Amino acid sequence: MPLLLTKNTLKLGVKHLKIVFLLLGLTFVMANKNGLNQEKPISWAQTTLDSMSLKEKIGQLFMVAAYSNRDLNHKNEIMDLIKNHHIGGLIFFQGGPNRQANLTNEYQKNAKIPLFMAMDAEWGLAMRIDSSVKYPRQMTLGAIRNQTLIYEMGKQIALQSRRIGMQINFAPVVDVNVNPLNPVIGTRSFGENKEEVSSRAIQYMNGMQNQYVLANAKHFPGHGDTDTDSHLDLPIIKHDLSRLKDIELYPFKRVFDAGIKSVMVAHIHIPSIDNTINKPTTLSYNAVTTILKKEMGFQGLSFTDALNMKGVANYDAPGQTDLMALKAGNDVLLYPMDVPKAILAIEKAVIKGEVTTEDLNNHVLKILQAKEWSKIKECQFVRLNNLYQDLNKPEYEALNYHLRASALTLVKTSTNFPISPKFNKKILHLVIGTDMPNFTNIAEKYNLIDQKVIPKSSINTATINQILAEYKKYDEVIFSVNELNNDTKSNFGVTPQLLQLIQQIGSKEHTVTCHFGNAYSLKNFESCSQLITAYENHPYAHKAMAQAVFGAKDIDGILPISTGAFAQGHGIINLARKGVLGFEIPENLGMDSKTLVKIDSIVKAAIDLRATPGCQVLIAKKGKIVYEKNYGFTTYEKTSTVTASTLYDLASVTKVLASGMALMRLDAEGKFDINKKLKDYLPELDSTNKGELVIKEILAHQSGLQAFIPYWSKTVQKGAPMPHYYSKTKTEEYPLQVANELYAKVYLRDSIYKWSNESPLSPKNKQGKYPYKYSDVGYYYMLKIIEKLTGQTLDEYLYSNVYQKLNLQSLGYLPLNKFSKTIIAPTEKDTYFRNQLVQGYVHDQGAAMMGGIAGHAGLFSNAYDVAQILQLTLNDGNHYDQTILNNKIIRDYTSKQLEGENRKGATWDRMRPEGQGPTSDYASDLSYGHTGFTGTMVWVDPAYDLTFVFLSNRVYPDAGNNDLLKYDVRSKIQDVIYESILNFNTTNTLNKLLQQK
Repeated sequence: MPLLLTKNTLKLGVKHLKIVFLLLGLTFVMANKNGLNQEKPISWAQTTLDSMSLKEKIGQLFMVAAYSNRDLNHKNEIMDLIKNHHIGGLIFFQGGPNRQANLTNEYQKNAKIPLFMAMDAEWGLAMRIDSSVKYPRQMTLGAIRNQTLIYEMGKQIALQSRRIGMQINFAPVVDVNVNPLNPVIGTRSFGENKEEVSSRAIQYMNGMQNQYVLANAKHFPGHGDTDTDSHLDLPIIKHDLSRLKDIELYPFKRVFDAGIKSVMVAHIHIPSIDNTINKPTTLSYNAVTTILKKEMGFQGLSFTDALNMKGVANYDAPGQTDLMALKAGNDVLLYPMDVPKAILAIEKAVIKGEVTTEDLNNHVLKILQAKEWSKIKECQFVRLNNLYQDLNKPEYEALNYHLRASALTLVKTSTNFPISPKFNKKILHLVIGTDMPNFTNIAEKYNLIDQKVIPKSSINTATINQILAEYKKYDEVIFSVNELNNDTKSNFGVTPQLLQLIQQIGSKEHTVTCHFGNAYSLKNFESCSQLITAYENHPYAHKAMAQAVFGAKDIDGILPISTGAFAQGHGIINLARKGVLGFEIPENLGMDSKTLVKIDSIVKAAIDLRATPGCQVLIAKKGKIVYEKNYGFTTYEKTSTVTASTLYDLASVTKVLASGMALMRLDAEGKFDINKKLKDYLPELDSTNKGELVIKEILAHQSGLQAFIPYWSKTVQKGAPMPHYYSKTKTEEYPLQVANELYAKVYLRDSIYKWSNESPLSPKNKQGKYPYKYSDVGYYYMLKIIEKLTGQTLDEYLYSNVYQKLNLQSLGYLPLNKFSKTIIAPTEKDTYFRNQLVQGYVHDQGAAMMGGIAGHAGLFSNAYDVAQILQLTLNDGNHYDQTILNNKIIRDYTSKQLEGENRKGATWDRMRPEGQGPTSDYASDLSYGHTGFTGTMVWVDPAYDLTFVFLSNRVYPDAGNNDLLKYDVRSKIQDVIYESILNFNTTNTLNKLLQQK
């Protein structure tokens, strides 16, 4: 849903819109300044060529290897080549961004003509330098149906390239990898289908070249059907020209026609192109000039592959190899063995007429024209400030995750897929290889999981037998294999022992096998009953896979290659189950991560000001969690850190997540009607002043009920619980646990109802209506109604009809029945009733007197489970393809109930139209939620498909601490959420505008 520019968001966006209008005006001025009437400027390339000496021209032909992780000697060698031999460019290899940037600036400063800077960055700068984004390999991209994502990747790599002063990326690989035993291309290829390779290569190319970074098609005329690594020897391809044109040359022709700016010629021997013994295509006139340039019409820059590779270096001497490559028709000589010797050889050839001056000039002019096209002077020098941040922007990681998630391919499945989370289901995650925390942390959100990690080297007969024995204890097994490799000779890392385990465990009906490795290794997994591949072992792949296994994300990848029984193009589409919360990076859902970082400072300030000792913050958009952080400690003594597992007393949030859920469900079943009166369900109230109260008005807090009745004070004498009501031990007469070593009499519940029935109502106003007064009292009656209609206690009814269906692991009443006290945040140090630190027992005194189960308080939870139940209301009451709540009733209950100023829904709170309410002023009029006395808040905004959860124990150690409200902490966090949406949209608008300019 697009951002709604309501009266609130318009206020927020004024300054951003001013910037847009300013830039629009600037664009108009620039368009006029550079109008059509001006004469075409003289070509910088031609002017530069005309001023160059012979040696300077020859020097431009060379691109030399440079490293940013080597010593001063290496730097001095490069500097000598720049100053004294006038080389045209550098190709950077290993190092780091800041080191490379500093060297780039120094090298460019000493170059008479700006140097071309290049890199092999097929999967991003991380292919060569650290501290940068590692995008998927091309075979992983070959699995993605939505090829627009590949364009975006090319664009981002280009932006990062220009940011680090680079104008050429030697990518994409357009080799059609038809040989599974290919030792050098393999996963660097998009796959074995020439059409799929071509279309993806064009997307990658366009993404880069639209940002003025030269793309490079490699390795001409096709390196996909080799079983020799050209780094080590000269591969031979024996196909005839007809076959070459049909397969190998096809994607090259496609990218040439699409406008690719450069190509790299491979060191391969193809007798059907040139039958000279041991003649690599790099040095073949027929390959480079006749076929590439004349027959295929390629007009861009032709690069040799690295001239130090054994596929070419083994057969000719340094200098002579370079001259032969130039004579063959190549424009740029890459990674020469000896530049001075090569320059001398070429200079002699020019003088002798073996290389004409015209040919030399043509080569150099093409190089200079390419530099001019790349706007080299705009990215010649690297700005060092914020380099790391600029190379690692959140939107880059967002796309990286999206690419890896989109590549997931369901190869085999059964009726048991995906795994359906259920209470008490026992699941084993068996990992062969290394630990996968990103997988485990997410999988455990959906179901309790036991994990066993076994290094591949540890697998033997005894280990296999032990695993098979363990297997029988579990309902489901997730079998992850991640310690694989790309070595064809080692069967991609699948040892005989691992293969035996795959065949015995993976074939089981209730096992889902998760494959994180080379696609060709899937031939070893044919026996698996259920099989998903992620192609690579990457944390983002783990994160996406965990969601896919439990039905929280779509799977729609296709196999880019054939292997074993699995054919290229195969992939089973499996759509996410409705209502299952997933996990996403903010930018992929239209939110700005940099804006969300402000939440850290807001929460830190709150903790420093002792407004709360710690908290959990969760934000979800479109059913995906984009922000989940835990802050501080459960107490100011800092003995226990807040984690995702920490449970908080939800206080009045119980009204919507317990009473509200039960009443909405009963309403849908036709058993309950909020328009009826209390006496319709509780006839015994007909003789009291409560019988005529309308339930809708009770739920909207406008029924005349008292705000609060201190029931506990009636049972305490001189600051201590009266023995008449309480006992230190649990007995049949005292079954209701109020706190640690404090139990209430069985009839105390009846006393509470008696005191409620006897309480006075507020006087009506002049219009004959009760005034608005927020009250807990009505929820004691709601509890009684629910119990009467269902024949169950409230917790039993909710467990079987709502919580169990959502597989909520933490949310519920009486947490100490299931969890250790150590993971429960304490609330108040009660010195007036229970005389103890309240921890694991409900803070609300009345709810405690009811035994911890009440309609207005008593629920405990972590933020994740709260978000799940809130998402149910956004998802039309559906979860995992089952209907739990009725959508119409959800909308009725979350809407304004009464005429006038009362904003309330039925159990739900709503924002004040005039602002200054419990929530951000930027929330839409459709939003709803609730706050809790202990410092909790939940809020849902259907207009933005947003869910917000804030859990804290601000009442520790003193319930009188109201600083959380005083400092407006929760509303400020919500403001940041809405700002992140607006800032993302504004940034995108500005980026598009600047690109148009």
